[in-house]
Amino acid sequence: LGPLLGQELSGSLDLRLNLTATQANLTATGKDLRLPGALGMGQVSLDGQIADLQTLAGIQARLQVDGLATPGVAGDLTLTAKGQQAALDLTAESRLTTPLGPASLGLQADLDIPGNRLALNKLETRANGETLRLLAPAVFDLQNGLAVERLKLGLGAGTLDLKGRLLPELNLEASLVKLPLERVAALAGRPVAAGLLDAQLKLKGQPDAPAGSLSLKAGSLRLTEDNGFGLPTANLEASLTLKPGANSLDASAQMGPKGNLRLRGQVGGTLPLAPGTLALKAEGRIDLGLLDPLLTAAGRQATGQANLEATIAGTPAA
Repeated sequence: LGPLLGQELSGSLDLRLNLTATQANLTATGKDLRLPGALGMGQVSLDGQIADLQTLAGIQARLQVDGLATPGVAGDLTLTAKGQQAALDLTAESRLTTPLGPASLGLQADLDIPGNRLALNKLETRANGETLRLLAPAVFDLQNGLAVERLKLGLGAGTLDLKGRLLPELNLEASLVKLPLERVAALAGRPVAAGLLDAQLKLKGQPDAPAGSLSLKAGSLRLTEDNGFGLPTANLEASLTLKPGANSLDASAQMGPKGNLRLRGQVGGTLPLAPGTLALKAEGRIDLGLLDPLLTAAGRQATGQANLEATIAGTPAA
């Protein structure tokens, strides 16, 4: 199949289909498969049947993939489907070995094919000692694009809420409440920062040119490596108004008596994909003693304070 598809393929695949006027049975086995995108599968087995083709009832299917391998990730995957087209029970289970250590995924959903609806009842992923889980059932409307009635995820004491339409146009609201940054970082790699994040997002319009607003607050921010390099904790607040061609930004960071910074102004173009002309002003005050952890190793020390007042113009590329 490689020359036919224009892709380099290897391995063996045995496929058998038994089709009658009312039923269908499918079995497949594969071994040492090498697919495009550096995707490898040691062994693959598929068993499926449809007891009533006319009504698409009596569906039972199981896909087992052992020795699943991508660059840096390896593991196993099991997918199942059972029921009828209007009430199809779907499950997914995976155990993976990643550069961060063991990871797992568990999912259960109900699919209504004629109704174009997917009800997500269970979602749990674990990695690096942290667990991200679904807190309440979520319903996805697949009619005329993609919309979600409500998706609520939990990580530690923090929550993520998402609702609204994503496709073909945006009419979306999302919020983060007390999300612990160190746990988010642990899911993706080694934590380098800690603190709590709160955010509110509203978007409308085309996905490639959205309009809306983002407000963000991060409290007790600190670096977790090398004792934070001696830097004090900081609080961050930011607001961004999105309007194609005329985006406005106002962000500030407070470090108590050690300093403060503020960045505000306009950003042209379309965010986040195609920012345009910048017209920003930065101002603030920094205690130079913050540099001591970087200077003392060389026998140096800084005292006093630096006042900042600058304008930023041009484009991100120039």
